[in-house]
Amino acid sequence: MPKVSSLPALRQAYAHLQRATQKVNIQLQQGSLSGVVDPRQVYVFREVHMKNVEAFGFDYDYTLAAYKPELQSAIYQMALTHLIQQMKYPEDLAHWKYDPSFPIRGLHFDYNKGYLLKLDAYRQVALDCVYYGRSPVQPTDVLEHYGGTNVSTSYMQRSMFQLNDTFSLPEACLIADVTEYLKAKGLAFEPRFVCDDVRNSVTAVHLSGKLHKHIMDNLPQYLDPNPDVVEFLQEVRKQGIELFIVTNSGYHFVDTGMRHLLGTGRSNDWRDLFRVIVCNARKPHWYTGRAPFRWLNTTSGSSWGPGNVTHLQPGEVYQQGCIRNFVQMTGLEGAKVLYIGDHVSNDLKEATDLQGWQTAAILQEVENEIEVQNGIDFRSKLQQQVDLEHLIRVLQFHAEDDATKELLFDWKQERNGYRTELKECFNKQFGSVFRAPVGASYFSWKVQESAALYTSRVENLGLYGDLQDITFYPYRQYLPHERPRKSLLPPELVNALLAPQPTPAGV
Repeated sequence: MPKVSSLPALRQAYAHLQRATQKVNIQLQQGSLSGVVDPRQVYVFREVHMKNVEAFGFDYDYTLAAYKPELQSAIYQMALTHLIQQMKYPEDLAHWKYDPSFPIRGLHFDYNKGYLLKLDAYRQVALDCVYYGRSPVQPTDVLEHYGGTNVSTSYMQRSMFQLNDTFSLPEACLIADVTEYLKAKGLAFEPRFVCDDVRNSVTAVHLSGKLHKHIMDNLPQYLDPNPDVVEFLQEVRKQGIELFIVTNSGYHFVDTGMRHLLGTGRSNDWRDLFRVIVCNARKPHWYTGRAPFRWLNTTSGSSWGPGNVTHLQPGEVYQQGCIRNFVQMTGLEGAKVLYIGDHVSNDLKEATDLQGWQTAAILQEVENEIEVQNGIDFRSKLQQQVDLEHLIRVLQFHAEDDATKELLFDWKQERNGYRTELKECFNKQFGSVFRAPVGASYFSWKVQESAALYTSRVENLGLYGDLQDITFYPYRQYLPHERPRKSLLPPELVNALLAPQPTPAGV
């Protein structure tokens, strides 16, 4: 390979980059550059022809019902109370509060070390996203434990679990806080037991009915009426698309929430919109099991009669059941269904893997992250990082003298600074939910594996008019060898850096 051009030429390229960045910043401030993304858009992994879709299915929690952030704090406090009162953890923990700025969705917990960490799509540890309690773990300790940055599939299955849904945010925070408390007090503990106790406490809050009762008793605190959802459901029905609900929540809880969303006092006002309503479905077992449906008497609350359910009647409410019987009774199979939910594994993966349903993920984080990405400061720093990486790629193969090596070191440090700043734009500890740090996060990859579409709210689908005239097309996903990201550096300048050096006279 030819030697790189002189050090002055490299500094000239860097100066050009700085001038180009300043120009871009001005254009960003003036709004003369495109690239702003609509946070309400529907994003596409796989092509979906809506003319083939005969029915929309919905989960309830965090799908039709978009809870306010205050619910996370309530779950945290109720689980902490259970941890103290029922599992006899120290009462000193009672003063701890949920910190919404700490966790993100999709983190993994390592049972062996007690680490809370982020992985990318290839199971590589993001070294600056590993915490033990509330303290960051030094990269050298992480590398020593895992023998590098790669986590094997067998280790993940044996010693890790992923916190996938929005309900897991208070769980992640509580695991970190209890760990931090025990660590600070110098008390011996086993990370796996702490994790199990916290998870069991969060589960108890859900299964005991205490959480649902608390939400129903304080509904305006956690859920706003949403006329946009109502309008969307009504419009979809007018287009001839059927609707159904399959949720793990109980009927009384869903009925209270749906009446609040619609702003109505009558259950029939929302039940009439849906062809089939299934509560207490027990997903993900609903997809793999063979349980029969049970008809629910919504007046008395009993479900012991009237015998075997052989047909799913509109306006009635059913419990349990399974997707196999659902498909047989409704004929809604394969591409005829677009099922929409927030939980990647419980709602979406089995639906598409076992029955070929098309699926859409509701990810509230999308909206917040796009607002960050659209910001002038973020876009400017991202462009600087991308172009600096381009210079580093060129220089690293040719840095032979000390001055050039020193310049390369300085550029790498600057590039690392940009990466940290970009990460902290989303979350100081763990960065973006969807990126880790360059490629897709493990959570993002699981979404792509399980969902054809994703968006931040159910009603965003209603922004596309008559859905049966729509095909959602994915953008071409370029492989690394197909298209490099556009650089601010002109190609002729980069090529000049690699021009062969003239041989000095007398050599």
